[in-house]
Amino acid sequence: MPDPIVVQVVVDKPLSQGFDYLWDAKQLGALPQVGQIIEVPFGRGQEIAVVIKVSAHSDYQIDKIKYVDKVSPLPPLNLALLRLINFASQYYVHTLGETILPTIPQMWKKADSWKKNVDKINEARKKNPKAIGSQKEGFITAEQLNAEQKKALEALNNPSNSGTKFRTILLQGQTGSGKTAVFLNWISGILEEKDAQVLLLVPEINLTPQLERRVRAYFPDKIMAVLHSGVTEKKRGIAWYEAMTGKAQIILGTRLAALTPMPNLKAIVVDEEHDTSYKQQEGTRYSARDLAIWRAHDGQLPIVLSSATPSLETWIAAKAGRYEYIRLDQRAQGAKLPRVHLINTRDPRNQYSPGDQGAPKDEKPD
Repeated sequence: MPDPIVVQVVVDKPLSQGFDYLWDAKQLGALPQVGQIIEVPFGRGQEIAVVIKVSAHSDYQIDKIKYVDKVSPLPPLNLALLRLINFASQYYVHTLGETILPTIPQMWKKADSWKKNVDKINEARKKNPKAIGSQKEGFITAEQLNAEQKKALEALNNPSNSGTKFRTILLQGQTGSGKTAVFLNWISGILEEKDAQVLLLVPEINLTPQLERRVRAYFPDKIMAVLHSGVTEKKRGIAWYEAMTGKAQIILGTRLAALTPMPNLKAIVVDEEHDTSYKQQEGTRYSARDLAIWRAHDGQLPIVLSSATPSLETWIAAKAGRYEYIRLDQRAQGAKLPRVHLINTRDPRNQYSPGDQGAPKDEKPD
């Protein structure tokens, strides 16, 4: 009699241990793989689970172990993502199941719809193989960058620590200095590699549409997956699928996108890295920016942290030499900084208005 196939799985429950199930390869049509999304009987109902271990043995009696019910047609979650999830689980003190299962969109938590969803997405992609963008908002080529921007782009493209691909770069520049144009042109070079994927994180949903238009203007021939809580569950499910299958080259989203499976990830950008919105405050708590840095280190990838006002920890790391530091001091395209005046708001005689020139006449320095 052949040895049984036992898989250990995790479910979205506050339970630290995994659960053993038997795998009937003949009935399920394939051998098990770590990272597969499956459906299992759990208690009096059914649960979506993720395989974390495959073995021929169990600490429990084989005849008392239940069988796996269904296997999703999705590819297994890649090992790099599983390492990230395992780190997040330990570092932020949450169970593995509570960390990994919430990252899967609701669309893929209904086993009866698995095959139908995959067929619909693949059929739609055949009809529209490219997500062509017609917008030209903010389109600035490398040749149109000013001298300071070109110098910054050159620094991004020519790492000083050539012994490793992992780099953390702080790109600091005042508002209007053209940081976005710099890192989008940098991304352009990375996406020249076949099947390469890039993760672009933004802190707020309301920043996503504007940046999405700019990204589509730069990369009209690339498929982009947009992931944030403002999109419908169906659109999020489709974007997540295209990211995990490698069809989407650009993954743009808020903090939840940091835990998206991307088999060909080559670079990460965290825009407005100082923003506290990168910290998840409900459910499984984590810092998306910090997880992005860990993910870049684990995958030996470059990561750019962009900000006009960097967080204290990022600033200290850059000043200490642990992060590379690139600074933009000039406003892009010849724009000038606004005039700034100090106004003594405690003086009731202050009648200063923005149209006045210089400081108020009656104002006295403290």
